[in-house]
Amino acid sequence: MAEETKPVETEKPKKRGETPEEITKLLGNIEKAEKAAQVAYTEWIASKDETKAAKGRYDIAISDLRQMVRSRERWAEEAKRQPLLHQGHKQKALPGTVPAIEGDWRKADISKLAGDVTEKDREKLAAANILTLGDLQDRMQKHGTFWFQDLKGLGRAAADRVEDSFNAIVTEYAQPPAVEPNKTT
Repeated sequence: MAEETKPVETEKPKKRGETPEEITKLLGNIEKAEKAAQVAYTEWIASKDETKAAKGRYDIAISDLRQMVRSRERWAEEAKRQPLLHQGHKQKALPGTVPAIEGDWRKADISKLAGDVTEKDREKLAAANILTLGDLQDRMQKHGTFWFQDLKGLGRAAADRVEDSFNAIVTEYAQPPAVEPNKTT
């Protein structure tokens, strides 16, 4: 940083009859003041750029931290909610919470999402070209925990509602994968 600038002593010019020495001195003081102002301006601009860069680094660090914390909390939540599709085990949803679906549940319209899912939630899914439960499952499998993040207007709370309803439907209608008995010879 440059030395601190001291205010330049200014003299009030005389109305008339100033000597050339006085005028030269006054012009010298004006030059010094202009240079001091330019140095202060340059330092100020540099400080603004440094501050902006530091703020950007801070924002990225906070975002990374929040993402890590939220993902850990989310893992625990999801472990509790994931449907268990083991052979011989079928988790039952509460009566009246899972709509009747005939045929392949994956081809069912997203209007089958029930429970706390709102019409607005369904509209936002449809706007993202998620029209069937199969489309929703494909997106969830492709993008994982944060499947909803780039869907306009669909936040964490709406995603939770959709996931709860979807998991109840999958639990009710999905067939568990066939498991071959362990063959020992």
